[in-house]
Amino acid sequence: MTVLNTGEKAFALSLSRKTLALFLETKNKSAALELPAPEIFSRQASVGVSFWLHGTLRGCHIIRGKTIYDAIIEATKESAQDARFKPLHLGDLVEVRIQISIISNTWNEMDKKKIESLEINATKGYFLETGERSGWFLPEIFNITQFASLEELIRRLAIEKARVSPSVLRDKKTKIYFFDTDDFIEGVSGNT
Repeated sequence: MTVLNTGEKAFALSLSRKTLALFLETKNKSAALELPAPEIFSRQASVGVSFWLHGTLRGCHIIRGKTIYDAIIEATKESAQDARFKPLHLGDLVEVRIQISIISNTWNEMDKKKIESLEINATKGYFLETGERSGWFLPEIFNITQFASLEELIRRLAIEKARVSPSVLRDKKTKIYFFDTDDFIEGVSGNT
């Protein structure tokens, strides 16, 4: 799993914040930054970027299969336009806190027959894939949502994130995975 050191985390958060500022100022999705980055940012990974404003989630998006550098930029722009939330404005930039999740490339498939007997692990992320549809719950979901059981988490993952009927859970083609993440969030002052 790719784990960033303290300096690399600070760079990742700075890259996301500068990307967000540029996007909110210009509303130009193709506007890009070219910053010299540590070597680890050229590795492939899935990356999630979340925005928090006054303790409320205001955007979250995950990008798969790109370099960490490019995934942070793209996930930042997509999170800033997340239609599920009230849009961010330039005036929010000072108070918004950025959280980044570097998602492990090692995923563990869950045995759907054992879900009833398993417990939620709040340090893990969960992914459901069925046909062309998929959905994610990153560990930060546990800051704002409680689930009675792992079965409920998986059911809501199907309905709310993959936007499919929970009946797909009986389909052999539907896969459910859990994975580790390297999560970090800005401090109040904008630092890790």
